[in-house]
Amino acid sequence: MSNVTPGPGETVDIHAHVVPPGLLADLAAGRLRFPHIATATHAGGQVLSFNGGPATRPVAPGLTDPSRRTAWLDAQRIDRQVVGGWLDAFGYQLPGDEGADWAEALTGGIVEYTKADDRLIPLGTVALQDPRAPPRP
Repeated sequence: MSNVTPGPGETVDIHAHVVPPGLLADLAAGRLRFPHIATATHAGGQVLSFNGGPATRPVAPGLTDPSRRTAWLDAQRIDRQVVGGWLDAFGYQLPGDEGADWAEALTGGIVEYTKADDRLIPLGTVALQDPRAPPRP
């Protein structure tokens, strides 16, 4: 990634969401396993459910497709964009240890996603299930 500090006159979008497509694919294929996360296809999109709860909304294609995001950034003349996880996918309903593992996997997926365009700046997530638990390095 190039320098994440915006230069003079650069346009920065500081609030964007992403769902890493590799993370979704790995979950759906069983290559990545979390005991309390289920994934399914609904209404033409992938949905997640956490800890037996209701399914999320279908993941919109604009959240998973780096080339679509790049085209949008170009059209809007945006020089940098800070991308963080999609709120529906944070998994705060997960048990503490599993939530911490999920936050780590989600953050890693976001970092991987940002490699598609050096204008993207990853914003990691943390597990909030147990506020007394020490943060992971």
